[in-house]
Amino acid sequence: MIRKLRNAFSCGILLTACLLSLSVEIFSQPVWNTGSSNQQNASGTGTSYSITRPTNIVAGDLVILILTQQRSSPTANTSSFVPNAANGFTLIAASNDANNDRTSIAAYFKIAGASEPVSYTGTVTQFASVTPSWKASVTRVTGHNRSNPIGPNNVANAFNTSNISIPQISIKSGNSLLVASRSVRVQTGALNTVPTGMTQNLFSNGTGTVDASTNAPSFQVATQLLASGGNTGVKQFTWTATSSEVYAAGLMFSINPLIIPVTGISTNFGGYWATNIATNNPIEPNNSHELLSFTYNGTQFSTGVNDATLTANGVPFTPGNYRGVPFVGLPGSLSSNTSNTLLAMASLKDGNPLQGVATHPNINGKTIRDVLTDGIRGLDLGTGVTNLPSSAVISFSISSIREDAIADDFPDLLVTQIAQPGGTTDIYGFYDAAGVLIGNLVSQVQSSLLQLGIYRLDLF
Repeated sequence: MIRKLRNAFSCGILLTACLLSLSVEIFSQPVWNTGSSNQQNASGTGTSYSITRPTNIVAGDLVILILTQQRSSPTANTSSFVPNAANGFTLIAASNDANNDRTSIAAYFKIAGASEPVSYTGTVTQFASVTPSWKASVTRVTGHNRSNPIGPNNVANAFNTSNISIPQISIKSGNSLLVASRSVRVQTGALNTVPTGMTQNLFSNGTGTVDASTNAPSFQVATQLLASGGNTGVKQFTWTATSSEVYAAGLMFSINPLIIPVTGISTNFGGYWATNIATNNPIEPNNSHELLSFTYNGTQFSTGVNDATLTANGVPFTPGNYRGVPFVGLPGSLSSNTSNTLLAMASLKDGNPLQGVATHPNINGKTIRDVLTDGIRGLDLGTGVTNLPSSAVISFSISSIREDAIADDFPDLLVTQIAQPGGTTDIYGFYDAAGVLIGNLVSQVQSSLLQLGIYRLDLF
């Protein structure tokens, strides 16, 4: 199959195992940090609460505050907690038990400022004449979306049961962090299970073997890193009931991943060619051209293809050292997708800008391996492959890893996108020689990203 086309292209960055492409953005997974310097818990009685700020919190961090109390009045639509306005918290979600009178839970967030208080404080609403018995947890989160940190939420309640099911929420993108929490107004038994796929981050048991307004609540928090977007499914906490009368409330929300756009690239097409997401270069490359640099988070990194060209064009840059990843093989079958799996070649690779010439030496006999590794340092943006089916798994062999580079400011992997992306979710991961996943899976819906430019190509 031979076609002459104009197509969008861009490149993506994988930052310490977090990938995206097309319109180049970088995702960083939200991290629910633990340890006393990142998370503090408190409990008490009375109409005010105070919880020590974790010492590791710095400006820009996401701070999550979750509060629960035993509540003892059916006063509907009355807030159980009022954080000190000076603390700057915003409500995420709140839930009462099924009778609206036996337990209450609420979650709040804020973006830390340059000068955070030593403690976060607020009031606890007293219902009827019973002194509130409250618990609180505050956690430092990093890797979050700084302009839109919180995603969808849902709440639930339960009565006379040993579990609570929180309805599903729909997550927009992979790499989001799911947070769920529940409160039970009684001491729970030995079994306190978090929802399937989630990890327990906090458990503080309650008091009392029968329901009573003086009980302290049993409090539990769990998290889960989601590899892809979509519905989370129902999340159910279970426990061993110590009382035939049990009241519970729960909530769930997501934390959106950090997205930092890669705003521009440059190549050696025509000597020097640069484009960005705000203004695509109107010149459309039609031959092989290697990536010279990319701009990420305000810094332009060179790839090492030709730093002298950048200097000659007055481009300030941070020297980098990027190469194509070693291609080992392509196990699997293409038989079910031969009509769509095509080599994408810049239109002048075959010497004819108007018609595809499959017999040209630059085209004839070329393989998927060839177009993924060609060019200086393997960084040719003028060639590639489209529509590899899931049955075809590309393997890259990496024999050594610089551990000191994991935490530096340089993006670690660069992924090019030179075809029209579909709307499905691509999922990426690192595996060792035994096929065991190292770290976390990350995902990206390529069609949700902006383009960097247009180029002319043939499909063979």
